[in-house]
Amino acid sequence: MHGVRPVHYDLDVRIDLRGCALAGTARIRLRNDTTGPCPATSFLLNRLLVPVASEGLHWSLVAMEDLPSQQVVQAVVEWPRPIVPGGEATAEIAFSGGLGDYASTGMSYIRDRIDAGFTVLRPDAFAWPVPGSPSHRALR
Repeated sequence: MHGVRPVHYDLDVRIDLRGCALAGTARIRLRNDTTGPCPATSFLLNRLLVPVASEGLHWSLVAMEDLPSQQVVQAVVEWPRPIVPGGEATAEIAFSGGLGDYASTGMSYIRDRIDAGFTVLRPDAFAWPVPGSPSHRALR
């Protein structure tokens, strides 16, 4: 599931300030930079966001390997045909829910939330699908 990198993001996100929630769709074009085929790709989302079920998409709530107190949603897209080396494919993942902060994990700077006073969506809060496995070391 490793070795692919995003080459283009197309995000469509709607924010519901009254409900303190968001809903969106991410279309992410990925390139396989490895020497072997890529049969599946892992994406991470905030623990309060739920991916919409679609063919080839499986998800679960998991702990980060190197920070078990931090949970994320891991969504895995199984490709109908593996992405060949140098090839590209586009994943489309719809998602909805809230944003949970990660202050209790010791990452006190990640206090993202949906609020009429101030809302910010950032990749380190996993506010949209981010390609990678549940490990901070692997994400670097």
